[in-house]
Amino acid sequence: APTTATLRVFTFKRGLLAAVGHDLRLSFGRFSGTAEDGHVTVEVATDSLTVDGAMGRNGQLEPLSRLYTAEIEANARGPKVLDCARFPRARFEGDALPDRRRIRGTLALRGRRTDVDGTLEIADLHACAVFEFAPSRCGIPPFRAMAGALKLQDRVRVEAEVTWPEGPAPTHLTFTGPGGPA
Repeated sequence: APTTATLRVFTFKRGLLAAVGHDLRLSFGRFSGTAEDGHVTVEVATDSLTVDGAMGRNGQLEPLSRLYTAEIEANARGPKVLDCARFPRARFEGDALPDRRRIRGTLALRGRRTDVDGTLEIADLHACAVFEFAPSRCGIPPFRAMAGALKLQDRVRVEAEVTWPEGPAPTHLTFTGPGGPA
């Protein structure tokens, strides 16, 4: 079995009409990365973002209508959020600190850089890094709809997962997203 990888982003709603909104799970399909002796680099094609669905109260993924997901994807790729036309790539570069169960680095998004710090879990055949950051630090204001009654929190969670075919964590690992490299 080949090395596989996923890159997911979670958004969180707030505001007067939060009950009618959704916490979302999105995924990037095209990305590529390396992990070598603890140094991690990942490059992401920002236009490969898709909506996986809404996170239900029980933590399960629930489907959304294609019309709704198309609107969310268009907004996310547009000039107010990722601005894929001007900024086709995002990049993470940092260090995995498995003895401290941490990952630290710099996220470059929309022409800005922000430091991120998160958790790292490594087991046989699998590694998962999770961090949160405020998109406003990269020039992305919290999304608003319905005259501001429905908003997203200025917080997203990023979950990156890599699975390899055998043995303990390799010292050198190259991976690409399910849609290919960035």
